[in-house]
Amino acid sequence: MTGRNGIIIDDPEHLRLRAVEMRDRADRAVFTETKQGLSRIADDYDLLATRAEQRMGLITVAAPALDQTATPDVAIDLCDVQPGSSESSTQ
Repeated sequence: MTGRNGIIIDDPEHLRLRAVEMRDRADRAVFTETKQGLSRIADDYDLLATRAEQRMGLITVAAPALDQTATPDVAIDLCDVQPGSSESSTQ
């Protein structure tokens, strides 16, 4: 099955199968670096599958909550900005 655009990257099922294949290869790998690399590739395939599902409208993602306690690094006093100037007055 291909995605709605006929592009393989839009096929979540295919991408999830590729993730399973990469994890299987990681399990059989001898070297630690190879295992880690193949596991990262599998995780990337899962992420691509999730994004494909989002594009197809199969799942929705909630927007992250805004941190109401966060303060900006720089405070700007809009009353000090002169019209037509990109600089604020300093007092």
